[in-house]
Amino acid sequence: MLVFALKDAVLLLCLFAALVSTKSHSEKMSPRMPTYAVALAFLWFAVVLIRSLSDLDSIATVIGIRYYLIGLPVVYLIYRLLCSSGDVHRLLAYVAFAAIAVGLLGAVQFYSPPDSPVNRYAWSTMEDVAAFGGELGWAETRPRITSTFSYISTYVSFLQFALSVLIATAVTGALRRQRAIALLALAVVAVNILMTGSRAPALMLALTLVLFVWLFPRRIADMFGNLRRGAFAAVLLFVLALAAIDPLVALIERTSAVGEVLGEAEGESRILGSLSAPYFTMVDAGAFGLGVGAAFLGLGELQGAGGADYRFDEVMDDRVGIELGAPIYLLVLMAKIFFVLIGTRIAVRASTLEIKAWATAMVAHQLMYVWAIPFYNPVASPLYFASIAVILFLEARERRIARARQSSTACA
Repeated sequence: MLVFALKDAVLLLCLFAALVSTKSHSEKMSPRMPTYAVALAFLWFAVVLIRSLSDLDSIATVIGIRYYLIGLPVVYLIYRLLCSSGDVHRLLAYVAFAAIAVGLLGAVQFYSPPDSPVNRYAWSTMEDVAAFGGELGWAETRPRITSTFSYISTYVSFLQFALSVLIATAVTGALRRQRAIALLALAVVAVNILMTGSRAPALMLALTLVLFVWLFPRRIADMFGNLRRGAFAAVLLFVLALAAIDPLVALIERTSAVGEVLGEAEGESRILGSLSAPYFTMVDAGAFGLGVGAAFLGLGELQGAGGADYRFDEVMDDRVGIELGAPIYLLVLMAKIFFVLIGTRIAVRASTLEIKAWATAMVAHQLMYVWAIPFYNPVASPLYFASIAVILFLEARERRIARARQSSTACA
């Protein structure tokens, strides 16, 4: 809990410093955000606070307010940084090095025994960890990796964001070294996604790769354009295939084992339930929901109890709707669709390859959470809102390019 408080304090200090900064005149692009984005931020801020008025006697409400609002400063700060640098690559370049570092640790975890110190959860004294299971002897004892993260879900969230960033970098990178590092990191991320044992992220990995091959075939082909690049790509693909065999087989075995336990009908209902989550959420939430923070799963640990008293279906119900009620959930759903459409429009109408690739990557990242905005995931939430900031920046850059072309046409 202390770590989260410290992170929030640092974030708010950065926000304060950015708001009082007087250096905006030296920035490459105007840091002023679009009017609609500012209006949506104030609307969301007001809705959350007003909805919280009836539940302020609970610590869960305070935690819920924090989770629902912490994304707003993330959007502003990332947008401001992007406008200052004028380059998406420069700001997000660290993702490649971080992905390689944590990915190598993840590989060590996967090939280490589950009771190894490297696989012990920091938040638990339990020696056993989540494993793949299944009927294969070696797969049954393979741990589902978390690398430096506390939970599988938080590590998967980082890997999904890294996937989007790295594939865009590999497609648009101007420097050969930049593309090579991105491809290497992308291979590490792909293998680590399989090592987490999470089926949905593995599916999204395949769909994202197919999407970029379909939209950017020439840039993908350029990676094999000459002997040196072709040799590097071939060696990388060969090593990737070798590294992916064990985790892929383990994931398939786990999927089969889960199917046997739940049954084929249950598996299909989980897929349909995820796709139909908006309908079931609005039916189950009612008009006012259970209250801000009511479904926070860490409440029991904070209060020394067994967990939250509220029950909801985590597959078919969105926690946001269960807490805030159907009308506010509908607003959240519309906001998610709105930014997906904004990003899609930018990608379709993009005047440069770079804008098209980054817009496509950020839309793909948002769609990885299907209908949800992952407010309660401490890693997924800031990364999700960072993708919104990137979309806003790309929209501003596209407008700037359009104005420059209009000016040059008028002068001619």
